Parts: sequence; C-alpha cells; structure tokens
Amino acid sequence: MNTSKLMLGTVQFGLKYGIANQGGQVPYEQVLEILAYAHQNGIQYLDTAAEYGNAEEVLGRALKELKIDFNIVTKIPLLPEEADSVGAFISSKLQRSMELLGRSSLYGCLFHKEQNCIYAAELLKMQSKGLLQHCGVSLDSLAHPALAPEFDLVQLPYNILDRRFEYILQKPGLKKCVRSAFMQGLLLMEHIPEHLQELQPVRQRFEAIRHESGLSRQEFYMLYVLSKPEVDFLVFGVDSLAQLKQNIAIAKMPPLPESIMQQIETLRMDLPEKLLRPMLWKTLIAN
Repeated sequence: MNTSKLMLGTVQFGLKYGIANQGGQVPYEQVLEILAYAHQNGIQYLDTAAEYGNAEEVLGRALKELKIDFNIVTKIPLLPEEADSVGAFISSKLQRSMELLGRSSLYGCLFHKEQNCIYAAELLKMQSKGLLQHCGVSLDSLAHPALAPEFDLVQLPYNILDRRFEYILQKPGLKKCVRSAFMQGLLLMEHIPEHLQELQPVRQRFEAIRHESGLSRQEFYMLYVLSKPEVDFLVFGVDSLAQLKQNIAIAKMPPLPESIMQQIETLRMDLPEKLLRPMLWKTLIAN
C-alpha cells in the first residue's frame, strides 16, 4: 500500500486530544516538521475544524511559511439555536475558516455535528459557488438524520471494535473518511481503563488474532482500516514527528492477509454506543 489514503488530522495542533495523549498541544516548531515530512512523503490531505482550538490559524501560518499545499477538509461548528440566518452563519464560518487557512476554496467542508444535516441545502450552496469541491457531514451516532443525497463526503468513526457505520461504507457516490482507527488511543493501551472493562473480552479476542499476525498493535489496528477497499481516507492525528513516521511506515506495508481479515469480519459483537463513542466515556466514569 502507500500514503494515498492518509489524511492527517490536525486537532492536536490546536488542542490536547485523545485518551492516550500525554504531550498536550503540539508546539508550532513541531507542526512545521510534521507538515513538511507529511508533504514530502506523499500525504495530500489535511482534516481540521473551526472547533479545534487555533488549529486552522496554526495551519494557515505553517503552510504559508513552508510554501507547501494540501487538500484541506474543515468543519462548520454546531449552529446555535438563536441563529437569525442559517445561510449567513454557514457562510461566515466557512469564510473565516478559509481566511485563517489562507485559501479561496477548500477540498471539502463538513457539518461538525450530525444534527445539522437538516441544513444541507445551505452547505450545498457553498459548493455550487465553487468554494468547496465536496461537502457533507461528520457522523458520530446511529441516531443521525438522513444524509442529503447530494452529499458526496462523509466522515465517520470506524475501527475493529466500532463497525456501526459499515452500512455507510457500502454507499456509492460518497467519499468516506474514517477516523478513530485506534479508538482515540484505547486500542493501543496495554490495559483498558476500569470504566471501559466491558470491552475487554472482545478486545482479547482481537488481540489473539493480532498475535497470530505477528504485528504490533499500531500496525494491526491501522492496517485493518487501510485494508478495507471501501475506505477512501483514514484520518489520523499525531503528537510528534516520530508518530507520523511510524504511521507512514505502516501505510506502506502490505494489507492484512485475507485469512486475517476474514477472522476479524466473522467476529462481530453487539456493543452499546456508550462504549463505542468516546464523548460518552465520561458518563461511564460518573456511574
């Protein structure tokens, strides 16, 4: 395989993010190193959002300084209930993102919150004006509104444990960006936190398959997603240049053998969303 499916996530450039994050927000000098190395090694896509702290501003500054370019996908924040005009809100947020990123148009823009799918027509107007090549939504729960048939880009969580959105992966005419291959670092941890112990039995079964493959956790869980032909992009974040190099090296490895993929596909668990959606994990701690 190669790096053509890799889409570098930039939330760590603007915020501390992920259950396994130990380093906090990535310093600007490291952002420069990461972006330069990504560009040199064939990564052509970046994922960002207005709600990722100052990530868009950092990206715009860094790309200008490095004099390099990427295809960028950003996201429109949740529309406030008191918004006078949905169209004006979407237009102003998109214009602000493009201004910070130093762009007159973008590869794609998504609604950051799935409930805003109902305003699809307003986002599609931005596409018809030539500001966007693609538009769509970032999904998180199975209770999301119906996708607008005109949407041609979707982002969704998908990993060896969380296959809730497999039906979306089968939809034609959509570019599928998959995030959370490591479940925000949970799949890479030696010991699962106490409040997520319900995941331990199924995780152990996947770990047995991993041991059979001879791969590290990072290799196994990342290659599982990259080996799916219906996945167009894998969104992944890094805290350091070393992490980026590891991920690029994995992307260049052969896909998982068909025998391993079949073992994984036949092992399906009906897990509740409270265990699969990181935004709900804090409620488990409280309980």
